[in-house]
Amino acid sequence: MTAALVGITILSLFIVCGLFALVSVMIGKQKTGVPFLPIPSHLLEEILGALEIAPESVFYDLGCGDGRVVRSVAKSEPRARALGVELVFFPYMLARIRNFFHPVKNVVIRRANFNDISLSNATHIFLYLFPPVMDALLPKLESELRGARVVSCDFPFRNRAANRTILVKNEKHRAHTLYVYEF
Repeated sequence: MTAALVGITILSLFIVCGLFALVSVMIGKQKTGVPFLPIPSHLLEEILGALEIAPESVFYDLGCGDGRVVRSVAKSEPRARALGVELVFFPYMLARIRNFFHPVKNVVIRRANFNDISLSNATHIFLYLFPPVMDALLPKLESELRGARVVSCDFPFRNRAANRTILVKNEKHRAHTLYVYEF
């Protein structure tokens, strides 16, 4: 093969992969009501602080995307159990690939609809979901959780007051708000 043919083949592969990712994200938003928006890395320490993970914690990241929050939680407390739940194929594969190449032993990534799994053993939950999805999820959390802490980034529940609100300001990035709930 000539260098030009190899270059065209590689470029074609990148274009096809990019289109696949774009279509997957668009379909995912239609399916879930939430686009794939990775949590900014500069927020991870604040999220960990708000969650207050302990060695016996059972943590769920509902709509975990590429898995950066669930992996950060698992790294911060290696004895905790950390489960990421993602329905959309592309971000789910990103999370699995990331955990394959840089494994964190106490992380499990599941491809599932979080409405279809029991959260009754959860002690901590993280959410980065749009308001309609948050509001639809609230009855499930209220019926299944006992003594759990829920932290939501940027989007509060409309029908439940947060126990604590944390404004995260950064000179280089837009401000974010963490809403902390006790269930």
